[in-house]
Amino acid sequence: MKRNKLVILMFVMLIAAAATYIIWDGIESAEIYADSDRKTRIDTLSDDEDYRLIDIESEADAREVISIYADNNGYSTDDYPDDFARRLAAQPEMRDFILEYPEHINEDREVSLSEISVGDDLEKTTGVPLFLQWDKRWGYRTYGSNLMAFTGCGPTCLSMVASYLLDNSYLTPAYVAQFSMDNGYYDYENHSGTFWTLMYQGAADLGLSWEDVYCEEWSVAEHLQNGEPIICIMGPGDFTSEGHFIVLTGYEDGYVTVNDPNSRERSSQRWELSQIMPQIQGMWAYSV
Repeated sequence: MKRNKLVILMFVMLIAAAATYIIWDGIESAEIYADSDRKTRIDTLSDDEDYRLIDIESEADAREVISIYADNNGYSTDDYPDDFARRLAAQPEMRDFILEYPEHINEDREVSLSEISVGDDLEKTTGVPLFLQWDKRWGYRTYGSNLMAFTGCGPTCLSMVASYLLDNSYLTPAYVAQFSMDNGYYDYENHSGTFWTLMYQGAADLGLSWEDVYCEEWSVAEHLQNGEPIICIMGPGDFTSEGHFIVLTGYEDGYVTVNDPNSRERSSQRWELSQIMPQIQGMWAYSV
């Protein structure tokens, strides 16, 4: 009887070992196949299109795209900061901005604020224009501790609101960013971005009237339906993992339209206000 139990136990252990081998072998084969498939896919693309056709789903993809673009355009991967692959993997919309970085290293010195305008943007839209912090017109400029593309959500949001309400094409994100730094609204000590005071003290200095918004749907709806855009500081959630400014531009039936300075995709959809309300840490409405 004991012998039969021992045989059965050994048989079960053999089956378990075989199953484990098959599973791990399958995982390893899948990983090898995925790497091989990605390399084959990249190798078959033409030089002038390959970096655009690769889907960026990981840092490895991002590094490959940067490497290909650098090779095709006479750059080295050393020309790109170490964190660019991570940033590109997290935000594939920034592909062209990231890749063209070596062409714009001296942007602060080579392009003056007076050369930047958003006049065409204001003419093309009847509402609050969407400005992206990584727009090539200003995204390569320094804002605080990094490029405006990465740190400039605050001044970009205030620029959207100010240029729209004041109908002033010179109140560009670049101009508002410089205004913010010149007047102490950037937190240099902690490198944590823009102080909230830019959204009310700074806004008033630029010529806007502002009002705190209650974190209630009726209050948000009232301001937006009166044509008063709202700047929000968002906590972790749908828009950020840390902190981020966005602009609410309209309200209808419990949904809001959003201008997110870091994403065309998020700006193109309506958001249920009750979904994003718990993520909002502060709001200011604007008028003239």
